[in-house]
Amino acid sequence: MAQQELVSVLVISYNSERYIIETLDSIKNQTYERIQLVLSDDGSRDQTMKIAEEWIQKNGKRFESVKTHINEVNRGIPNNANQGLLLCEGSYIKLIAADDILREECIQKNLDICEKNHWDIVFSRMEAFNSKGVVGEMPFPLDFFELSAGEQYQRLLNDNILNAPTAFYKKKLIMDMEGFDENYIYMEDYPMWLKMLRNGVKFYGLNEITVNYRRNESSVTSNQNDKFVSVGYFKTCKRFFYQKKFGPMIANRCYRSLMSNLKEFLYKDLIIIFGNKKDSRATVKLTKLFYH
Repeated sequence: MAQQELVSVLVISYNSERYIIETLDSIKNQTYERIQLVLSDDGSRDQTMKIAEEWIQKNGKRFESVKTHINEVNRGIPNNANQGLLLCEGSYIKLIAADDILREECIQKNLDICEKNHWDIVFSRMEAFNSKGVVGEMPFPLDFFELSAGEQYQRLLNDNILNAPTAFYKKKLIMDMEGFDENYIYMEDYPMWLKMLRNGVKFYGLNEITVNYRRNESSVTSNQNDKFVSVGYFKTCKRFFYQKKFGPMIANRCYRSLMSNLKEFLYKDLIIIFGNKKDSRATVKLTKLFYH
């Protein structure tokens, strides 16, 4: 069991006062000892940082070091993550949203398999839960990790099938990629993953559950209003598609996925034009027209 390497656990938060204690406790309770705790907050308007700072006062000695960063205004997840990365001192980095939970052996198991096999990035299985309990295990594409980096790139171009909350990175790899792309504020993981694969970095899988993912209640990512389409996220995805994916998808002959994306964009554009309400007559009719 590896115990020499320092691992930085980077918590990214935004209005996470309801859940951040659970997240921090899950980091404190890791079986692996050598952990640096880094907390980067994206300008929360609630008591997230006050609660976190009080927790750190009581529990900070468990970690080799604790560092925090607070954005004065909300700048989006990629910027928030990049600010936290600048504070990370470990050889490895584990990112976690401030409402998810690491299982007790998460760090140890990820580190052991990376050190043993000289892997720079690994994904694992995760279980989703909400306020009512366990929702179920999320899909885990074991066959994806048997592919070459080039084959993985083509597969990921078609569909983002990876469990982002489980990603465990060698710090050098993220820094070589120049961190998260801040041009796409709602898509911190996916653009960087495609960049890694384009550069020949193969992804690996750990066939164990290491993370409990809070579903539909995440203060970092969820859309909590009556809109059917999250307009900001949709516009970011659409722009990323035309700027970064369209050409490579043509080159890699991903025609079916290409047409599926274009169909989805048209569908959501029309939803927005007709009011963008979850239960409106227009939304129901358009959904039946496109997908039934």
